[in-house]
Amino acid sequence: MNEGGCGKQYACPACGAAATRVVNTSSMRSCIVRTRRCQLCGYTHETCEAAMEVSELLRDAMRFVVEGRTIMQTLKEGGTGAHG
Repeated sequence: MNEGGCGKQYACPACGAAATRVVNTSSMRSCIVRTRRCQLCGYTHETCEAAMEVSELLRDAMRFVVEGRTIMQTLKEGGTGAHG
């Protein structure tokens, strides 16, 4: 079983198998360090994931929704996106 944030696949750097498991997680100010172990060959390695504030994620998601509605409205109106 491959565990990664947001569905990301983590392959073992030793054997290349996509069968890693998180065995430890440490949070730091700028990143999240996860210790992973390959379920095939047993190799242990660390990954560093950028820490992101929840407010940043929400802002980005809201921007996507707003832009998505604008694009859909433009397509429904048969426009090219040019205003005026």
